[in-house]
Amino acid sequence: MIIDDKVAVYAEESLTSEVIDYLSYNIIRDNTDWYYGTGEETRAKRWDSDFTKIQSQSGSIGYIEKKYIKSPIDYRFGFSLNEEGEWKMIFLVTGD
Repeated sequence: MIIDDKVAVYAEESLTSEVIDYLSYNIIRDNTDWYYGTGEETRAKRWDSDFTKIQSQSGSIGYIEKKYIKSPIDYRFGFSLNEEGEWKMIFLVTGD
């Protein structure tokens, strides 16, 4: 999931690459395993990169800086304000 507004999608893994699209709070498909493979060596390359290869809902493929991507199936918290004016955590979901 894209966690910001107007995040650039690059044609290559570089900030100087052509910007091919902008996404805002979209659900995207992470294509890193498809691109980098699943072996130990290729997995290490995936984690060393500042970019991840994605596929948008429209089908276009490009690269986004990892700092703008978060899993929609991640930790989620819920808080409630009680009668004494204190915030209390009422749930914690660790993922689906």
